[in-house]
Amino acid sequence: MHGAVALQMREILNPQLDAYYDAEIFYIYRKQDEDDEENTSDGCSSTTSDSEIGQVECGGHIPQPRTKSMAGLRFHTKEKKTRTSDPMDEVVCKKCGKGDDEDYLLLCEDCDYALHTYCCSPALSNVPRSEWRCRRCLLTSVKEIAESYAFHDAHTSYNLLTFAKYANDWKQNHFHRDPLASYCNEVTSEEVEQEFWKDVIDLENTVVVKYGADLAVTKVGSGFPMNGRDFGGKMDPKEREYYANHPWNLNNLPILKDSVLSHMETGISGMMEPWVYVGMCLSAFCWHTEDHWTYSVNYLHWGERKIWYGVSGDEGEKFDRVMMELVPYLFERQPDVLHHMTTTMNPKILINKGIHVYTVHQEPGEFVITFPRSYHAGYNEGLNFAEAVNFAPADWLRKGRFCILEYARVHRNCVFSHEELMVKMAKCATKLSTNVGIAVHEELYEIIVREKHLRDTVIGKGITQSARVEYEHIPDDFRACVVCKTTLFMSSIICKHKRLVCLEHADRICSLCQTADLTFNYRYTAQELNYMYNMLSYGICDYSTWKSKLLSAINAKSHAVKPTLDDLRILVSVSKARCFPQCDATDEAMNIIKRSENIMQSARALMSRRIRTRNNLRKHANECPANIKDIEKLEQSIEELPCTILNLEFIVKNYVQRLEDWRRRCSQFLINAIDYTDKYDHYIDLANKLIEEADDFNVNLTEIDDLERMLDKCHWLQCAHKILAWTPENKPDSKTGYQNIVGLDQAKGRWRLSELVELIEKGRSIANDDVKFQIEIDALNVMLKIGHQNEYVVQAFLRDKKNEGIGVEEAEKVRAVLEVSDWMTEEYTDKFRNEYKFARTVYDTARRLRGNRSYTLKSLSDLLFKIGKSFILRNSIMDSDMERLYDCVQCFCRRVSHMFAPSPSYYSIVEILNGRDDLTELIEGVTTPLILMDPLSLRDNWAYIENFESVEQLTHHVNSLYEQQRRLIVTLRKSNEARFIDEMCLCGSTKEEDDSIIRCLLCHAKYHSNCVQWNPFMSQLPVGYYLCVRCLRSRRPFVEDVKDACGTALPSLERMLVETALKHAEMAYTEALDVIGKLPPLDPLDAELCKNVDESLIAVFCNEIMNLEAWELITNALIRVKPPTEKDKMIYEQIKKRSISTQIPNVLFPDNNGSKRRRGLKRSVLGSGKFMAHRKRSRNDFHQEQDVCSATTCLKPYSDHIRWIQCEAGCSRWYHYVCVGQTVNRVDQTSLYCCHSCSSEGMCSSSGSITSCPP
Repeated sequence: MHGAVALQMREILNPQLDAYYDAEIFYIYRKQDEDDEENTSDGCSSTTSDSEIGQVECGGHIPQPRTKSMAGLRFHTKEKKTRTSDPMDEVVCKKCGKGDDEDYLLLCEDCDYALHTYCCSPALSNVPRSEWRCRRCLLTSVKEIAESYAFHDAHTSYNLLTFAKYANDWKQNHFHRDPLASYCNEVTSEEVEQEFWKDVIDLENTVVVKYGADLAVTKVGSGFPMNGRDFGGKMDPKEREYYANHPWNLNNLPILKDSVLSHMETGISGMMEPWVYVGMCLSAFCWHTEDHWTYSVNYLHWGERKIWYGVSGDEGEKFDRVMMELVPYLFERQPDVLHHMTTTMNPKILINKGIHVYTVHQEPGEFVITFPRSYHAGYNEGLNFAEAVNFAPADWLRKGRFCILEYARVHRNCVFSHEELMVKMAKCATKLSTNVGIAVHEELYEIIVREKHLRDTVIGKGITQSARVEYEHIPDDFRACVVCKTTLFMSSIICKHKRLVCLEHADRICSLCQTADLTFNYRYTAQELNYMYNMLSYGICDYSTWKSKLLSAINAKSHAVKPTLDDLRILVSVSKARCFPQCDATDEAMNIIKRSENIMQSARALMSRRIRTRNNLRKHANECPANIKDIEKLEQSIEELPCTILNLEFIVKNYVQRLEDWRRRCSQFLINAIDYTDKYDHYIDLANKLIEEADDFNVNLTEIDDLERMLDKCHWLQCAHKILAWTPENKPDSKTGYQNIVGLDQAKGRWRLSELVELIEKGRSIANDDVKFQIEIDALNVMLKIGHQNEYVVQAFLRDKKNEGIGVEEAEKVRAVLEVSDWMTEEYTDKFRNEYKFARTVYDTARRLRGNRSYTLKSLSDLLFKIGKSFILRNSIMDSDMERLYDCVQCFCRRVSHMFAPSPSYYSIVEILNGRDDLTELIEGVTTPLILMDPLSLRDNWAYIENFESVEQLTHHVNSLYEQQRRLIVTLRKSNEARFIDEMCLCGSTKEEDDSIIRCLLCHAKYHSNCVQWNPFMSQLPVGYYLCVRCLRSRRPFVEDVKDACGTALPSLERMLVETALKHAEMAYTEALDVIGKLPPLDPLDAELCKNVDESLIAVFCNEIMNLEAWELITNALIRVKPPTEKDKMIYEQIKKRSISTQIPNVLFPDNNGSKRRRGLKRSVLGSGKFMAHRKRSRNDFHQEQDVCSATTCLKPYSDHIRWIQCEAGCSRWYHYVCVGQTVNRVDQTSLYCCHSCSSEGMCSSSGSITSCPP
C-alpha cells in the first residue's frame, strides 16, 4: 500500500465532523447545474475564485465592494430594489419556485438568491446557525480574500521556550480551558479536529496560528545526535556515537549506501538534510506530495499528536482529477498549485468522490513514512517537535522518471536533473550493489530509448547544427526548458536568441528563428550512451566474463572497432572493486590508459588559447609552445593507440585543418598587402582578424610577426592619409588611427604638433626606403611647418590689444588663413577658434533679433553680456549699437511702468496690458491671491514677455484674452451675484453690514465699504460707482500719452504689447460711442438697448487705457443705463473722505490652503493649454485640443488652466466648468454629475448628490 504508514490507523472523520460537514460545507462544492441560469439572472456575481480554501495563518475579513468609482472610471453599481411591502413576500425558492415554508427558506446574505433547506443539494437537516450564502456568492467571496489567505513569515522571533509558552497560552485561550486545572478540562482530539475544519471554511472569522516549519538542522540543530556538531544537552558519549551513526538517524538515512540520493554531489536542504518542525494547535500542512515523489520519513520527538490524512500513491492521478474538478479556477491560474502546499480540502469531500483517505495519529517516538506520489496533509493538536527528511531507495527510480514527466506537464521547476543522476550512478557502476545496479540499468535503458526517439524527430525537422555541452557545469536555472521548466541534461535545442527548450518542445522554441538558426546541443552521443549502458552491466559480471571482455578490448584487430578509453577504465575499476587477481591483461590495459592520458594532456596544452596581457601583448599558455612538427607527432600517436579517446581524434584533425587554413590565408594577405593603395582600413581589419584567430593556436607561428609589422605600416599610412586629406567635413569623430604612436584630441579628433613630429619619426623608422612612405613623410613635414607658422600668427593676433573689437568681418579673414591648419589643435589656435565661434554665434543672434524685431529688454541685456565676454566683439561697432538699442528699450519700459503702474501695485505691466487672464478661475471659484509687486522693477514687470518667441505669438495671446473678456465678464457677474460676500470681500468675513456693502461696477463683486481703499481713478467715475482691485489694475493713462510713448520707441516686443493694448482700447471706445450715439436724448431706454450699452461699456471699463475725449459721453451713458442709488452715493462719499491706510498688505485675497497665485505661466503657441487637476472623473487623462465642449453655447474660455467636467449619467460628454456654471467647491462636493440634457430626459436619479445645470 502506498500511503501514510504508522502504528495506528482508523476510519476518517468522527460522526460530529461528518454532521458538521453535511450541514455547513458540502453544499458549497456540489454542482448545481440546474440552478446556474437562475443564479445568473438574479444579479448574483458568478466570478470564480482563484484563492485556496482554508489556509491556516490567514485573515478572514471579506473586503466589501466599493460603491464609488475610481477617478476616470465609471462603474455601474447595482442599485438596491425599493420594497413597498414586506420584503419576504417577494422571496421565492429558486429550486421549487414557491415562497411557502418561510421558516425553512434560506436567503443569501449577499444577493436575493433563496432556497428551502430541503431543496439544497444535498438537503440540509436544519437551518444553519450562522450566515448562509449561495454557491456563487461564496465563490466570489473566496476569490476576494485570495490575497489575504496565505502563509506569512512572522515578525517575532522565538526560541523553543518562548514559543512553547505562546502555543500553550493560545490553545488555552482559544478553547477557554485550562488543562492544568483539571483533567476534565483537556481538549479532546475530536474537538480539535472539529474546530480545525470549522475554522478552515469560516470566511467571517480570522484564526492566526504560528508554525516553526522548514527549519534546517544545520542552523537550528537536530533532535538526533550529529557527528561533528554539539547542540548541547547531556548524553553518554558512547550512546551519542551510537545514535549519531545509526541508519535510522534522519541525518544518515538519505545518504546510506543503497540510497539513490547518496550520489548527489551537493546536499539539498529539506531532501538530504533534515528539517525540523515546531508546531502548535491547529498549525497545519496542506495537501501535497514530496519533491520528485521521493519517500519521506517524519519522526515526532515530543509533544502532542500530529494528525495525518493520506491518499495512496496509486490514487495520486485520481486525486489530481478530483481536485481539478472541485477547484478548477485554481488550476487555470496555476497548474502546479498542489505543489505549493497552500490548498487544503476536507477529506469527506474526497471520500464522496471515490478516493480512499486514511488517517494516522502520530504519537511521540513514532516514525511516519510517506511513499512515492502519496498525497498527505494534516495538522497538530498542540505543541510538538518533529523532524523530517526525504530518501530514495532503488525502487524509486521508476517513480522519479514519471514525476519528471508530470512536472513538465504542469510546468514545475525540478529540484535536480533525473537524467544527470542516472548518468552519475552509471559512471560509478562498480560501487553499486546488485539490486541498485539492476535498477539503474533498467532506468538508463528507458532514458536511452526515449532520447533516441526524440533525436530522430529532431533530425527529421532538418536541424543540422550540433554542439556538445557539458550541462553538469551549468547552473540549473540556466539550463531549464523555457516551456516545461525541465532541467536539461541529455540534450536540448537553442536558437540564436538563446531560447532553450527540450526536444519535446522543439516546435515551440522561437517564432522568429528559422530551422537554420537552431542548434542541437547534446551531452553524449548515441554511441557513448550505448557504451555507458553496456559498461553498466560489467558491475554485476563474474571474473571469466570480465577477463574475456578485457582481452577482446586490448587485442582488438586493426579493422575492428576499437574500445574507448572509458571502456578500459571501467574494466580496470571493476577488477579493483571485485578484487580480481592481477594479470598481464590488466597491466597492459593500465599502460594503454596511461599513454592515452599523456596524449590527452598534450592535446589539451595544444588546444589552449594564447593569453592576452593588460598591455595587449600575447604570450603562450604554457612556457614551451609547440611547433608544427609536434602537431604531426600528436596525430600519429593518436592513430597508433589501441583504443579511441572520444572525439579527440576529430578535434585534433579539425585543429590541424583550421591551422593550415589560417596559414594559407595569412600568406595570401601578406602578398596582397604589399601595395598600400587606399585600402588601409580593409587591410587593418583583415590583419587584426588574422592575429585574433592566431590566439586559438598555441603554436609558434612566424607569420604573426610579419602580420604585426604589416599592421604597423597600415596604421601609419592610415594616420598620414587622414591628416593630409583633412577637411572640416571628414574630420574623425573619435580618437582613431595609430594609437601606439600618437594621441588625437579627444573633442574634435585634431592633432598636436608634437604628435605630428612623433608620427613623422615613426614613419622614418618603418619606411625601409619605401618610396611611398617618403612621399607621405615629406608632405607631413610641409604641414608641420605651416602649422608652426599659423600658431605663431594666432598668438600674435590674440596678444595684440589693438585687435580687441576688430569685428566678425575682420576675424573671418584671419580664420580663412588658418583654414589650412584646421587639423591642428594647439593652445592659441584653439583659443582663436573658440573665440571666433562664440563671436559668430552672438553676431548671428543679434542680426536675427533686429531682423524680425522680436527682441526684448532681457534679450538685449543677455546679448550685451555675451558681447562683453567676446575678444572680437567687445568695444566694437556692434557693441555700441546694441548699447544704444538697449538704452532706448529700457527708457521706453521705464516710461510705460511709470505711466501704468500704481502704488501699491499687485499686477505686473504685462498682466495689466495683455488683458484679463483671471476671469476663468474667478468664475470657477478658484482662490487667486494677489501679491504685492515693486512697480519700479523692470525685471519683474516685464519678465512674462520672455515666454513669447515672436510677434505673432504675443499678438495671438493678447488678442485671445481681449476677445473673451466681454462674454466672461457677463458670466462672472452672474456668479458673483449668487455668491456670499465672504467669498468675494478682501476680509473674507461674513459680518452683516447691509448698509455698508458696495458692488464693483464691472464684475459685480461685493465688498464691505470698510475693506476697500480710495483710488485716485475713482474721481473720474460718477459718484456712486466703484471699480474693485481686480478690475482696476493700473493708473489708466490717456490714449494720447500712450501714443506719444510708442511713437518715440524703437520696435520691440514691449512696444508691440503696448500698441496691441492701445488698439483694443480704441476699438472698445469706438464701439461704445457708436452704441451711445444711437440712444434717444430723453426717452426712457428699453431693456434690449440697455443691454447693448452695458455690454459695450464692459469692454471700455476692462481696458487700462482711457480716452479723455469720450469719457464724458461714456459716464453719461452709464448713469442712464445703470443709475446709482442714494446708498451707493453715500458709501462712495464715505470711502472718499476716509483717509488711506499706510499699511499696505503683501497679499490680497489670501488662500487659506496655502497655494499662491500663478505668475508667468508659459502658454502654448496657440495659448490653449488646459489644466486638468479638477477634471472630474479623469485622473492622468488629458483633454486634447480636438475635444470640443458640448455646451449649447460654449464661452470658448482661453487660459492655461481650464477645467472640464464629464457627465456620468449616460452621455459621457465633456463640458467647461464656466459653460455649465460649475465651481471647484461644488464639484468637490458632487459624487455624480448629470448634464442638463440628461437631466431633462430623466436619466438622472433623484437620490444622491447630483448636479444638473443648464449649459
